[in-house]
Amino acid sequence: MTLANKITLCRVVLIPVFCALVHLYSPSFPGFRNAALLVYLVAACTDMLDGWIARRFNQQTRFGRRLDPLADKLLINLGFVFLAANPHFTPGVPLWLPVLIVLRDTIMVIGAMLLNAFVGPVVIHVRLLGKITTGVLMVTMLGALIALPLLPWLVGAATIAVLGSCGEYIYDGIQQLKELKAQVHGKE
Repeated sequence: MTLANKITLCRVVLIPVFCALVHLYSPSFPGFRNAALLVYLVAACTDMLDGWIARRFNQQTRFGRRLDPLADKLLINLGFVFLAANPHFTPGVPLWLPVLIVLRDTIMVIGAMLLNAFVGPVVIHVRLLGKITTGVLMVTMLGALIALPLLPWLVGAATIAVLGSCGEYIYDGIQQLKELKAQVHGKE
């Protein structure tokens, strides 16, 4: 196993720790918020570090290409679920935000599965807007953890980014569907 993959696995291990700390936070126990912030920052740094190591030292693997985005999704999706579920983080993190985030990812996964099952192989292309959305969500989560006064603006930006990237992935799926149908009809 490569060093980059080991770092990604460490991030995966940090996710339940982060979620537990967010869940346990209350104004009576501010240390949990600080600890959650520290764990989140470490997890975010490992996200940058594992990618850099994989590219720099040619440690890109199939396992890493699958695990890294999964670790990102788990950190973001579960993190927002736990932030929104803890009343001490709301209304800063509205309950509908994690629903929207998870819904976007669910649409992507189900759409890809349906295309694969009924039409043929489909590839979910990494899009710039998808990367921007991940960045905006990570900054929004950081804003919630440090109680940033601009959090409502970050939530708005996150909402726009999630909706925009969802639309882009749906459009990409439709385009691939058209291409696959054209290939099938071209062979007949």
